[in-house]
Amino acid sequence: MATDYEFSPIVILDAFLAICEVVLVMVPGVYYARKGVVSVEVRRKLSLISFGLLLPAMNFYHITGNVSASTIVDYIPFAVNTVLSNTLGILLGYLVAWLCVVPRALRNHVVAASGFGNMNSLPLLIVASVCNQEHMPFYQVLGAQCTSVGWAYVAVGSAATQMLTYPFAIWLLKKRPEPAGEAASLPQLVRSLTRRMSKRVSRASLRTADDTPAALPAPGTNGTELAALSQEQQSAAAPSADSPQPPASDSGGGSPPASGSRFVSLGGESASEPTTSEEAELEPKEDSLPVAQVPAAGAAASAASGAAAAEPVQPVPAWKRHTAAVWQFTRENVLRAPCIGAGAGLVVGCITPIKDLLFPQQTAALGFLMGALESIQAALVFVTSFVLGAILSKGPGPGSRPLGWKPLVLVTLVRMVLLPVLGAIIVVGSVKAGIYMPSNPVFAYVLMAQYCVPTANQMQNIAAMNGNREKEMGALVFWQYVASFAAIPAFTVFYVWLMDFFELFPQA
Repeated sequence: MATDYEFSPIVILDAFLAICEVVLVMVPGVYYARKGVVSVEVRRKLSLISFGLLLPAMNFYHITGNVSASTIVDYIPFAVNTVLSNTLGILLGYLVAWLCVVPRALRNHVVAASGFGNMNSLPLLIVASVCNQEHMPFYQVLGAQCTSVGWAYVAVGSAATQMLTYPFAIWLLKKRPEPAGEAASLPQLVRSLTRRMSKRVSRASLRTADDTPAALPAPGTNGTELAALSQEQQSAAAPSADSPQPPASDSGGGSPPASGSRFVSLGGESASEPTTSEEAELEPKEDSLPVAQVPAAGAAASAASGAAAAEPVQPVPAWKRHTAAVWQFTRENVLRAPCIGAGAGLVVGCITPIKDLLFPQQTAALGFLMGALESIQAALVFVTSFVLGAILSKGPGPGSRPLGWKPLVLVTLVRMVLLPVLGAIIVVGSVKAGIYMPSNPVFAYVLMAQYCVPTANQMQNIAAMNGNREKEMGALVFWQYVASFAAIPAFTVFYVWLMDFFELFPQA
């Protein structure tokens, strides 16, 4: 195994052979999707198996085998780097949306497509491919361990982005009410303005009628007449026992309805949103029964319950609210199968007595468990490639037209040109500043490659689950993957040259 590496032009050929290997693994998915064998339901089931079983098994197996108590600090840059990559992409996505004047309904799609790259399946394929090229520094320095070491780095970064940044992606792609009047014609705008003006006039007239002051007494009226006139006005204003009372649930007044609105916990929306007519029919209506139908025996109970409801509700303690919020965040974002696998791998890898029971798997007492887990996780590369090929076989679909060519081009340039360059500057600058020092070439390459990936497929899945313009997100994802087949090998050559020129690993 070589101990010193020098960049050679043959790396260009190896880089393109590596991406050809990735593409060839996708071909079966394209073929069977074209044949109609792989439907949307089949893709979802395969994705579920990959996310719930294969990816956690891969995370645990490779992290446990490579992490130890003395090297766990070396994995922190990968977690920080993925969060930084997502943050820069999100900011650039907002810039693209502003420059292209993207419609409000598609603005968050542009931001999500720019900010959240594929941090698990595609980097795994790329690492496995470049580790098989003998003229690259990865195989020359690490040999057969190259893929396992690289996958451990990818697993830590993937777990970090799923726990820390994906909640924001889910919020971005949540379906919101369509902005009214954004693309309305002139007659529609005129009618809308007319309706608004008529409502304002009617409200003003009602306020004028309610706030009309009592008639002033004529000049010369004595005190006795004034007192009599005041008593008459008070008796006329007070409601009599026989006069009809307005229903308690009338929403025309200033108080909001008791059950007609739902509060929204996420920011960026109105404090409450009205329920639909179907939901209103399902909700209980307190005053829907006539008074005559209320039994006499239950009148006292109703009065008692009304008095109890009138009492102020005790506020929930702050510590309970914070605890509930932390638990909800942990349950929805941290306690996912891939994150659990990565976390368990970090813990077991740092506890030497437990790790010695599992590794090396040829001689350890429980090594047969790791042998079985190795066979399971080995299917991850093919399954993810198969699903990715099936998705790309459908083409961009009709989602390109609503977006227009400008957002599509700029988002692709952000993810496949601008971010890779920024990533190289950040990694090289961090190494030269002494923030961290890569221990091997895969370390430096994975850090830079985290900036050179197209949008994650999960963004389209999230948009589909929310019923929020899945086709437009699919178009954004498709064109990036098309561009990535040329961008990834080109930047791989660039990264390998940077690693040798700036000596980003000890053997350079």
